[in-house]
Amino acid sequence: TDVAPADGAFYIYVDVSKQVEDSVKMCWSLLEEAGVAITPGTDFEDPASDLGSKRLRISYCGATDDIREGLRRMRSWWQSYPSRLTKAA
Repeated sequence: TDVAPADGAFYIYVDVSKQVEDSVKMCWSLLEEAGVAITPGTDFEDPASDLGSKRLRISYCGATDDIREGLRRMRSWWQSYPSRLTKAA
């Protein structure tokens, strides 16, 4: 996974193309199953490029404890997500 430098912003932009083909689907799944909201890259890329479906944006503006809890939930959720994708294919 490649991560762009934050450059003073309160978010990171992550390339998940090696793990995920549809960042929108992944973001919805994470929200519904773990209660964690992140933004698919489709909101930040040229639609013609298809790069947005392979990237996501994670904000870290908020209380430190909330961010830690979100990361804990995301880590736990992620452990089974790639294998569920493989089974669904």
